[in-house]
Amino acid sequence: MSCPVPFRTTKAGEDFLFWQNSSRHILVFATGSNIRLLADRRALGMDGTFTVLPQWYQQLFTIHEICGVFAGAGSLPVMNG
Repeated sequence: MSCPVPFRTTKAGEDFLFWQNSSRHILVFATGSNIRLLADRRALGMDGTFTVLPQWYQQLFTIHEICGVFAGAGSLPVMNG
């Protein structure tokens, strides 16, 4: 599996394809700024999705930054794989 070139960068030109494993068909998308954001947070949220994906996906796993002072304030997905 290879990620097409247009999906490897953001519209701002920042690298978006963070990691890939062709033999296991795993793609991880995140920007460098999002990785730094994750490293700077004390609380993260995670979510896995199995049934509402395009047929060629088996799972979508996301890591979210918890926004606001309280955990219930919301979240922002910053890493997808």
